[in-house]
Amino acid sequence: MSDKPISTSSLNEAEIEEKRTKEARMKGIYPDEKEILLEMSEHPEKLINADFSSKGELKGDMGASQAEFELLSRHTRRLMEKLTKRIYEGETAVAPVSSGEVDACKYCTYAPICFKQGRFTGIRSRKARKMNMSALKETLWQEEDSQRASLQND
Repeated sequence: MSDKPISTSSLNEAEIEEKRTKEARMKGIYPDEKEILLEMSEHPEKLINADFSSKGELKGDMGASQAEFELLSRHTRRLMEKLTKRIYEGETAVAPVSSGEVDACKYCTYAPICFKQGRFTGIRSRKARKMNMSALKETLWQEEDSQRASLQND
């Protein structure tokens, strides 16, 4: 659990603990196997942003199988290789990405010397398209199939 301070006007310890637990829940993907989640915590619903049905089955679409985690890992590696190649070729354009609630500039250590933050006001963040987990998985599997086909044609 996080030791991050929470904001509340309540003095009720149970309410404070409930809010702290809710705010500390991790967001993002998680293993889709209940057994793995139970190895992580006796109460995985308090650890991750997942809920269970009355039958004890995972609800929501953020669960991923081992194959899907491996797929995501391969996609991330290809993306890193592509971006590294572009940097080595001399591309250094300021091109931050933002989505509805996340702005990459917030985490960037180059802010003090960045053209976007400085006197060049024409630079805008690229908008990340929102995609639910099901659509992301489908897109990654299609990308994988396309990658495999192009390797077979070479």
